This record gives sequence, structure tokens and C-alpha cells, in this order.
Amino acid sequence: AAGVVSFMPGMEPTPATPAAPMVDLLGFGGDEPAPVVAQSPLELSPTQTITQESFQAMWESWGDGDKRTCSVPAVPSAEALDAHLSTASIFTIASGDLPDMTKLFVFAQAAPGSVGGTYLAECNVMRNSLQADVTLKTDAPANLMLFWAKLEAKFAEVRP
Repeated sequence: AAGVVSFMPGMEPTPATPAAPMVDLLGFGGDEPAPVVAQSPLELSPTQTITQESFQAMWESWGDGDKRTCSVPAVPSAEALDAHLSTASIFTIASGDLPDMTKLFVFAQAAPGSVGGTYLAECNVMRNSLQADVTLKTDAPANLMLFWAKLEAKFAEVRP
């Protein structure tokens, strides 16, 4: 029978208890699903507008930054790393080859229509450990890990 919850021999059927009304704890407006806000992924601009002076000013004013580390399969020259990173619209503002590392200061800017932000990084690519020690800075902290994912992926593709 409809609306019966339990029935045991010798007992009368128990009518179903109506469900309690749904409480909207998150403020989504009742039984309607929450609206999904699509956020465009981070796309980097192939054209850059940062000078050495503006890089330095941003670097100094954006605090200590976020420290990250990743493995690299090889440590090529600064010139080769610069060329490799530029294929992802990550550009070098200064670089050099030292006995124990290749050091680069790189930057990227979000393309129009993307999530936004300017991204700076100091990359110390260590020859002995095959590791990149990176300090990241940005004016768009909510999107910093999107930039890190792009930079880390490019480091994973490095060849001698």
C-alpha cells in the first residue's frame, strides 16, 4: 500500500511520515541547484609590457612571495630555458648561468578575457639536484597556482 513504512504480521500498517522541509543552509534559494559560475582558465598573453624597472618595483612591493620546488629532467643554459619558457608566454627579464645553477627572473601576464593577473618568478634551477627552487609573486593571489601549474609543466619538459 502506498505510504506504508513498516508492516509486521499482527500489527497495523504505520503511515509514512511526511519528509521534513529542506532547509537551505547555504543560501542557494530552496531546492534549486546552486548556480555555477564558470571561470575562464588562465591564458597567458603572448605580448608583454613589463620593463626591468617595473619588474623590480613589483618584485619589491609584492612581499616575500610563495616558495615552490619542482624536479627538472635537465638543466640547460639560461638561453635555452628562456627560449623554452617563451613558448608558453613566460618571458625572461634577466638570467644567467652560474657554476651550480641557471638563474632566471621570469614574468607573464594574463591574456585579455582570462582570469587576470601579472606573475613574476625567480627560478634557481639547480644542476646537482635537478630541482627548480622558485619564488612566485603576483597581483592576483587567487590565480597564482594556475600560473605555477603552467611554469611547473614547462620545467617538466626541459631537455638538455
